[in-house]
Amino acid sequence: MKSVSPRSISELAATVGVLAGLLFVGVEIRNNTAVARAETRREVAAQNIEMVMRIAEDEDLMRLWSTPWTMEFFDSLSQVDQGRLTFTAIGFILRLESTYLQFEQGLLEAAGLRGYGFVQPRVDDPWFRDLWTGYRVSLDPDFVSYFETENGY
Repeated sequence: MKSVSPRSISELAATVGVLAGLLFVGVEIRNNTAVARAETRREVAAQNIEMVMRIAEDEDLMRLWSTPWTMEFFDSLSQVDQGRLTFTAIGFILRLESTYLQFEQGLLEAAGLRGYGFVQPRVDDPWFRDLWTGYRVSLDPDFVSYFETENGY
């Protein structure tokens, strides 16, 4: 029978210590990821609520947002209303891009994307499609592809 040397006992203890440390780090990373995902969902929801409330509380924005976006409708608007609608729609697009990029980074589940405005009636309106065509070049290519696929562009 072989005797166990103090060196082999210390190597075994060191190995167990390293494994325990790795296990601890893994658990902490998993917990931090869960916290980051929850915070991302909260932030995305807060952004959506803010945008919806801003539109709901502003009569002019509500009128602009709720009327079908035909080219004739847009052309009939004052320059101020054209600017308001354009900047609100660009804000909508940028919010979606930000949400998508958080999904790409693993902070938001794919199922969460649909609930944050990726598919809605306004994106089918001719004026929005025209805006999208001109604005899409400044956006993340993966987001553009996802958005267009989801909305049948």
